[in-house]
Amino acid sequence: MSSIKKNIVLVAAFLFFASCSEIKTYQGERQIVAVMPFVNLTERKISKNFLEGITDQYIAGLIKTGRFGVVERSRIQEIIKEHRLGLTGLMKTNEAISLGQFLQAPYIILNSISAFNVEKSRIGDININFNVTRVFITLNSRVIQTGTGAAVGAATQELVFRTNQFKIAIDDKDSLINLGDEKTVDSSVAENINDAIKRLTVEIYSQKF
Repeated sequence: MSSIKKNIVLVAAFLFFASCSEIKTYQGERQIVAVMPFVNLTERKISKNFLEGITDQYIAGLIKTGRFGVVERSRIQEIIKEHRLGLTGLMKTNEAISLGQFLQAPYIILNSISAFNVEKSRIGDININFNVTRVFITLNSRVIQTGTGAAVGAATQELVFRTNQFKIAIDDKDSLINLGDEKTVDSSVAENINDAIKRLTVEIYSQKF
């Protein structure tokens, strides 16, 4: 193995263990939570695959902490359909409380994307130039105690990053964003989103409720 490859492996290992160290081993009974899919609050059209993809990552992270047990999504959808909750797409607090009570989940976690902007620019001179895309994303997570209706936890992650090859599938008007097919996702974009979900998980885990 070359020295360059060894250095890459060592850096990757360091980053992995550093991220794991942010979550201490949880000792106690698991808290049951119902995790709602991320809802798009922006004017940009974001695909269902994108929203489901980051929701799945978030759920997996919460389970791995050892602190949370998560209600199956199929059960949540069954209750939503049966009681006609969240018909507007954005679930209201009173609907979230009802849903949590129907599911017998002490807590329900509401998630949203409140900002998703893309700015493209061209950098260079007459001889050498290239396109640069700046991406701005804000992810939000709010924990509601279903017994009282009180918001007992909240976290926000704001991402601002640049990429030279923005390969998230975008339509002609730059309005439709997809995530899930590795052929259309630039690695730097996926990496930044994954890191934001991990930080969101750590932030919620660290809060007492």
